[in-house]
Amino acid sequence: MEAMQNEQNGAEGSHLPDLLPVRMVNEYVYCPRLSYLMWVQGEWAASSDTVEGTQAHKRVDKRKGKLPAAAALEDDPHIHARSITLSSERLGIIAKLDLVEGEGGTVTPVDYKRGKRPHIEGGVWDPERVQLALQVLLLREHGYTCHEGVIYFVASKERYNGWFMGHTNGTGHKNVELRTAQYRASFNEAQCLHIAQGIVAAKIANCRTLLRRNWKDGDMPKELAHEFKQLIAKCERTESLAELLGIEGQGAARYFAHFNQMLSGQDNAVERFDFKVRNRRPPTDPVNALLSFGYAMLTRTMHQTLAAVGFDPYRGVYHQPRYGRPALALDLMEPFRPLIVDSAVIQVINNGEVSLSDLQQAGPALNLNERGKPSLPLSSAAWATK
Repeated sequence: MEAMQNEQNGAEGSHLPDLLPVRMVNEYVYCPRLSYLMWVQGEWAASSDTVEGTQAHKRVDKRKGKLPAAAALEDDPHIHARSITLSSERLGIIAKLDLVEGEGGTVTPVDYKRGKRPHIEGGVWDPERVQLALQVLLLREHGYTCHEGVIYFVASKERYNGWFMGHTNGTGHKNVELRTAQYRASFNEAQCLHIAQGIVAAKIANCRTLLRRNWKDGDMPKELAHEFKQLIAKCERTESLAELLGIEGQGAARYFAHFNQMLSGQDNAVERFDFKVRNRRPPTDPVNALLSFGYAMLTRTMHQTLAAVGFDPYRGVYHQPRYGRPALALDLMEPFRPLIVDSAVIQVINNGEVSLSDLQQAGPALNLNERGKPSLPLSSAAWATK
């Protein structure tokens, strides 16, 4: 309630017209009836959850640091400002931003949440996603360069970067026959298995190719190449998606068990970027942080490409459909993981183009910071040369 009053008082104290607190929008997305009772009727009482939330916000509610005007941002390269209130008459909203971080002329809002990060598709719930998006819009409205927002979960000490909120789409692609054929195939188990067999076989073959091309200590062992060949052959003989999933897992285990053989020792790179095992959600070491970021970028590109040509990115043949999961995008990116993302990660590590200072620790997670993200050559132009 204190946060609500602060946002409302901020509007009145500045002689602004009635503005909608961004927190109210969060509540409305969560439950329209609850938001009406809280914000219109004023029926609200503290609970154990809200008390915990107040405690979690004590530090960020203490105003500290300054947010320079957008025009003067270059003069202050490192920004760390807490409890910043921004409003916009054009957007009709007002918000108190828990934290604004800035570096290199770009700022990022950081919104604090008391609990642990929910392990759901998309990483955060929709109300928090909408609230963060409005904070980004407010910063842009005031002339700042802002490409993403961050949610920090106090209980699990994890940061979630909300950098892909969606894409602009008009009336939709007109080729309805394409989507009809896609849906028909996705409900045909035999067709799903046939397409998935080709996807997994191509992925394993590309993993083998990348190992052959980049093996640093002589040639890739013939025994390993033969094991990959056997797995590729087994793909065609599978009788179910579950069996195919097991073969894909065997291929991935062999591939990542030898991933370190593709990393060279320039500037002691292997010791700094040592790879032992694939881990994710969250990645806990530099190589896995690079891989996870690259895979997320590839998923986004596949999603946009499929939608642009008329497919439904959410209805796949191998990855099972689930709310919010771009199953078809995940299907089609599988063969390209080693050729596009893994090769880019190997390149930047072996050439010394990325360093430990390009990563940031957040609890058990290790993620690329704003300086590190551009280090991966993952633009469309870079991909076209691969």
